[in-house]
Amino acid sequence: MAQNQQDTRVWDQIVRKMRKMSDGTHVRVGVFGNAAKAAAHEYGAPSINLPERSFLRLTFRKGADELEKMTTKIFNRFLEGQLSPKQALELLGEWGIQAVRKTIRDQPEEWPPLSPVTIARKGYKKDKILIDTGELINSIAYKIAK
Repeated sequence: MAQNQQDTRVWDQIVRKMRKMSDGTHVRVGVFGNAAKAAAHEYGAPSINLPERSFLRLTFRKGADELEKMTTKIFNRFLEGQLSPKQALELLGEWGIQAVRKTIRDQPEEWPPLSPVTIARKGYKKDKILIDTGELINSIAYKIAK
């Protein structure tokens, strides 16, 4: 190869892989079944005296650095041919599920405490915010969409 000519084969391969991955497909993490109940907790519902206790936005705001590292690691594996685009998105989705569940289990100090009425009603796990029947934490999922 001539001195002023560069070998672009590796770059061309990366560009082809990027085009394959950039077809608008993305992953969403959230609650897809009982979204109204989840939204009431996420954003608050003043009409029923339910304060905002963000478990989704807080997770991704506080975990932005970790998410960036995970995304880089997954993307590098994709570029090396170790993962398909679908597998890469599935890994990100699984990371998101676990991160949101951890936020709920860790009970962030940003969350307003439970009211005495709620504590009295709950009984078991009465001091745990967003943890009662397990319905919410178990409904956190991901979807791959275009």
